[in-house]
Amino acid sequence: MPSYFSWKDGETWGNILSTWGDFQLVVEVAEEIGGKGSYSRRQEKLNKFLDQEPEKKKRLIHLICRIDGTKVYDDKKEVNDEVEVSVKKVEMLIKEVLSKVKIKNVL
Repeated sequence: MPSYFSWKDGETWGNILSTWGDFQLVVEVAEEIGGKGSYSRRQEKLNKFLDQEPEKKKRLIHLICRIDGTKVYDDKKEVNDEVEVSVKKVEMLIKEVLSKVKIKNVL
């Protein structure tokens, strides 16, 4: 039987995620940087990914700002291409989002 996950099951997501697309972005970045390897190697992977995906970089920065409690008015503040996203901040986001995932059977 397949397991289903509903939006309401993510208890604290209202403060961080706005859409399933946000969730997918966090998963995609987590897969991209992986959990193994040196910090500098993972940072290199993250930088390469974000350089190729400027829109995803903007969205990721906004999600990180929400975790940090920084007020961001979407589409009002432009994200500069020179802004660097650290693996440490991304790992904090991943932990906050993915640690809340609960899978349950719906019959």
